[in-house]
Parts: sequence; C-alpha cells; structure tokens
Amino acid sequence: MKITRARLTKTFRGDIEGRSVADIVTMRGPGAFASYCGLERIEGTLGSRKGSFVLKHDATMSAEGAAAAWTVVPGSGTEELASLHGIAQITNEPGGGHTFTLEYQLD
Repeated sequence: MKITRARLTKTFRGDIEGRSVADIVTMRGPGAFASYCGLERIEGTLGSRKGSFVLKHDATMSAEGAAAAWTVVPGSGTEELASLHGIAQITNEPGGGHTFTLEYQLD
C-alpha cells in the first residue's frame, strides 16, 4: 500500500472563472483499489458573484467501480459566495480534458 500527498492547481473557465489549489492524499492498494481525499479552495467568480469556497473531495476506485463525492464545505464561502452550499462532480472527456459541474444554491 502506498500513500502520497499532492498539491494541484487548476484554472476554471465558464460559469466559474478563477483558480484553485487542492491538497490531496492518495492511497493505492492491492489490485485496482485506490482512494483519495482532499480539500480544494476555489477563488474567483461564480456567475457574477465574487469570492471563494472550499470543496471536500472523497473518492474510491476498485474493480467493482468508482464512487466520488465532492461537497462545498459549509461556512467556507467568502464575500458574495458566503451562503454557498452544494455538490460538485468532474467528468473526464476524451482526449484528457475535464468538465466540472457544480450544483449549488446561494441563500
């Protein structure tokens, strides 16, 4: 079993415009088993609202399939995103690209 830490940076374009830094911990086990968890702070604009928020990542992969849950950490929103809550997912695209989807509400 191997445990690794990583820091990732991302750039968002579209309904979310901005950048993020994610700190994650990954684990690779026997066979096809792997898991990771982490926190990602996204800064920029969501729609026309400026601020930042934190996503909590939790994912597991095995021979039986994969499961992932990304949630906005309650209370992590700042500025015009202070009341943000929701869930997110990422879809791998052919050719190596990704599509990020955030289902959210602002109170």
